[in-house]
Amino acid sequence: MMDLRRYLLRALLFGLCCALTYPAYLGLWSALLPTWHVPNLRYPLGNYGMMHSRLTELREHGPVDAVFLGSSHTYRGFDPRIWEARGISAFNLGSSSQTPLQTEVLVNRYIDILRPRLAIMEVHPAVLQDDGVESSLDLIANDRIDLATAQMALRVGHVLTFNALAYGKLRQLTGMDREYREPQVKPLDGDRYIGDGFVEHAEGHFTRPEQPLDPRSAKPSESQLAALDRVLKALHDRGIAVVLVEVPVTSWYASGAYTDRDGFEALMTARGAYVNMNGKVALDDSLHFYDKGHLNQAGADVFNPVLIDTLMARGLLPAGR
Repeated sequence: MMDLRRYLLRALLFGLCCALTYPAYLGLWSALLPTWHVPNLRYPLGNYGMMHSRLTELREHGPVDAVFLGSSHTYRGFDPRIWEARGISAFNLGSSSQTPLQTEVLVNRYIDILRPRLAIMEVHPAVLQDDGVESSLDLIANDRIDLATAQMALRVGHVLTFNALAYGKLRQLTGMDREYREPQVKPLDGDRYIGDGFVEHAEGHFTRPEQPLDPRSAKPSESQLAALDRVLKALHDRGIAVVLVEVPVTSWYASGAYTDRDGFEALMTARGAYVNMNGKVALDDSLHFYDKGHLNQAGADVFNPVLIDTLMARGLLPAGR
């Protein structure tokens, strides 16, 4: 019995030692070797999507009428300037590949700063099927790491997320990122951070590929659907109205990417107010999109007024403050 206790104690001490030294090992490994030698560590500080700028602004932001949640369809699609012109203040809390697993963290962490009366949450089969890895890395690198972040990482369950969590915590504890300032214009990406969370992408025109799409099921993953339900509950518990919105994608993509669209829409409708804007806006694939699934600024300028009118006609918009 004594030998077993000694063995268990040593195993525990060894585990604690590994947990304490692993982040330092990752940091040293990353510093000494080129990126391609460290394939299992990605830390996208200030990377694609302007998450760092968005959250920096958000922490000092006042209350708004509406908040937008979701993936890059969100932060490129919902332009707060257009909503403001219609008397509705808004903040765009979208981020690159954001799935409900990351939306949950952001809502619980920041929604009480914005205190919106309406949350517009973007839903799309691709988002609700995603493993959440890309968005988890984005959130870890550009926001604080706490127990909610760790819980999100466990739910994602991927080595890239675990490594980023350990490495990111080391960077935060040592203050490595404290003075970082993200560029507000990124010419290589064609992006410009406007403010209120919105990223303007003025360039780019979609060219339809010659090869047809290979359709797949639109059925969401169970983990993402469960996370969506937790987000909806967190918003409803705060008295915030929610509308689920599918942002338009190209007609080429919308018509051929997924089977069982009726089943997907039934799942969304069962969760409350749901609006699919595909086919409801006069958008041209080549003029208003820069790739198969993302509006350029010309497309956002057309889409937003139609969405506002649609929600207004259904009585789903809050009156201005």
